[in-house]
Amino acid sequence: MELADYLGVTPRTLARRKKMGSLNQYESERIFRLAEIYGAALHLFDGENTDARECAAFPVRGLNDKSLTDYARSEFGARGVRNLIGRLEHGVFS
Repeated sequence: MELADYLGVTPRTLARRKKMGSLNQYESERIFRLAEIYGAALHLFDGENTDARECAAFPVRGLNDKSLTDYARSEFGARGVRNLIGRLEHGVFS
C-alpha cells in the first residue's frame, strides 16, 4: 500500500508535505490511525515486523475481505479492526 493513497493525496503532495515537515489535520489523523493499527498488528504477532506487515496488507474475511489498512480508512473501520485484533489476541475467532 502506498502512503499517499492511504492519506488520500497524490505522491507529489505527500513529497511537498514531507519537505514542509507537516501534514494537515485530516492527514495526521489518518497517519495516526495507520500507526495505531500497525502497532496493534505488531503486538498481535509478538513484534514480528514481517508478519504484521503481511497481516495488515492481506484481505481478512472478518473485514468483508478487505485488508486491515483498507478497512481502517475511517474511524469506524479502525474501531472494527481494533476489535478484530483484540478478539484474535484473546483467541476469540469469528
